Amino acid sequence: MKINIKTKNKGGVMMLTVLFFLVLGTFIVAGVSFMASKDISNMNSLLSSGSNFYVAESGIEDAVYRLKYGLPLSSNTIVLDGKSATVTVSTSTSSTTISSLSSTNNFYKKIQVGVSAGSGVAFNYGIQAGASGFNISGGSTVNGNVYSNGSIVGIDGVHITGTAIAAGASTIGGATWAGGINIGSSGVGNAWARNVVGAKVAGSLYCTTGSNNNKSCDKSKGDAPSVSLPYTDQNITDWKNAAAAGGTISGNYSVDWDGDTLGPKKITGSLTVNGGGTLVLTGPLWVVGNITVNGGGKIVLPAAYAKSSETIVSDGLINLSGGSNTGSGATSSYLFFVTTNSSVGKTDCSGTYAITVTGGAGTIAINAQNGGISLTGDASLNAATAKYICMSGGSDVVYDQGLASPYFVSGPKGGYAITSWGEL
Repeated sequence: MKINIKTKNKGGVMMLTVLFFLVLGTFIVAGVSFMASKDISNMNSLLSSGSNFYVAESGIEDAVYRLKYGLPLSSNTIVLDGKSATVTVSTSTSSTTISSLSSTNNFYKKIQVGVSAGSGVAFNYGIQAGASGFNISGGSTVNGNVYSNGSIVGIDGVHITGTAIAAGASTIGGATWAGGINIGSSGVGNAWARNVVGAKVAGSLYCTTGSNNNKSCDKSKGDAPSVSLPYTDQNITDWKNAAAAGGTISGNYSVDWDGDTLGPKKITGSLTVNGGGTLVLTGPLWVVGNITVNGGGKIVLPAAYAKSSETIVSDGLINLSGGSNTGSGATSSYLFFVTTNSSVGKTDCSGTYAITVTGGAGTIAINAQNGGISLTGDASLNAATAKYICMSGGSDVVYDQGLASPYFVSGPKGGYAITSWGEL
């Protein structure tokens, strides 16, 4: 009997021991599972927070890019890898505030940036015309976007590779067949005007009325707004002052085969660079009279300028012709020609224009705030802005995005400036 009693007690003790370890094991497994679950939750939170940050950041970067390069900018939603950010844009007369909010699983990230328009200069389009508009013909091409406060006329198969916008009650095109003006390529590049006629548009066609086009009007946008030309009178005055600070040359000034180096300087007469002559520009110039570069003459920036730019201002006419070559030759470095002259010329590119470029040009941007520009005879340059622009004879404008924020050695600086950037 004693043996049997002891055996039973041993069995009970064994069961209690097994039960104890089962309970202990359950608590250990539960604890480990809880910690693992907490770690997974924390990791998911971290991943959600991180992904929200980068999606919100992408929304900001997209908006700043659009602002900098003159693309349409408005409050919208951007989607990245299945996640979205709501971008809100608030603009005043001197600054723009952009905020971007992204959320996933109740985790939020909001980033805000302040952008100041400043008093700088930015060429946001290959062609930008004022109220008198833009006429393109004769196999000419604009490799970039076109913005005009007046009509854009093109009827003989010309091509604008980017987007074309004509503000207000304006027209794009004018041909009796779809392809008189070709806008965009590879499905990208929109047309936007009150009336669009004879256009072949790769992207969207926004218009109130239209005919002879390759697609019907999307009437959702109404009229496009007018935009200001990139220069102000104060910008031009600043460059004149910077040039005059280097001294004054009285009368006319010519550069021949032996070449010259000049700047900053004010010239009270006209400036001529003849065939075989090279003028190296080491500062801004203010020429009270006309500027003529012809017969293979050159105006260039020194190699030390690297990515810096410089400006020549004239109160007279500017004529670049006969294989003349102007500019810097370095990426993101430009030579800017500006005139205050108000000559507009005729709609067929004949007559007297404030700026005429024919048979050559270079790495330049040209501006005639109050007058017209004529581009003829295989003229080639990076950007043109004027009250009226006439482009014909196989001329070619190849827009360079660096023009949206050029760095000038003296005078007004470029484009927009970031004033703040942070997480809220």
